Amino acid sequence: LVYSDDFYHSGSGWFHKRYSDDDHCYSYYDGGKYRININASGRTCWRPAPTAANRTYGSFLVDAYISEGDSNAAYGIYSNGAGGSVQYLLKIWPNNTSSCSSNGSWQFLRNGSSVAGGSGTCNSAINHGVGPVNTLKITHLTTGTIIAYINSTPILSYVDGSQLTGSGTGVYVTSGSTNNVIKFDNFQV
Repeated sequence: LVYSDDFYHSGSGWFHKRYSDDDHCYSYYDGGKYRININASGRTCWRPAPTAANRTYGSFLVDAYISEGDSNAAYGIYSNGAGGSVQYLLKIWPNNTSSCSSNGSWQFLRNGSSVAGGSGTCNSAINHGVGPVNTLKITHLTTGTIIAYINSTPILSYVDGSQLTGSGTGVYVTSGSTNNVIKFDNFQV
């Protein structure tokens, strides 16, 4: 373990008590969680971890859940960020009500595009609904092998022949059709 944050200390270096995305995303520490409020539909928020968490290779893990609002929001974790759309991103919709009645859906993206085999719906590894916690993990090996996990279940493994070598990591949220609150906990590298 080279970095961890349980979000109990508001001085740990995450984007705090500030807005972004034309003032639609607001984030702060909230009772041992990192909270992101999104006050409009269809908005996306990125929150980079402090530089102490930055690594090119390793495992990147976070617990997350929808705390309030519309259930079709998505959240995720990214690694190997280098600005713009350059990163690996694992995201889930834990309450994909349009196509799932008891599970959620997921997607794994490289530079904003889904990789081969990088999406699935109604996956039983996902804790369904508003409230249940899901643990998301990306492992990047020096060989270029990328493994994505949801709640300790490997859902994707592939070798990136032109692997990303940026070191930025952090969390991601997308609102559903209304306002949402997403909370994160136990970020680890």
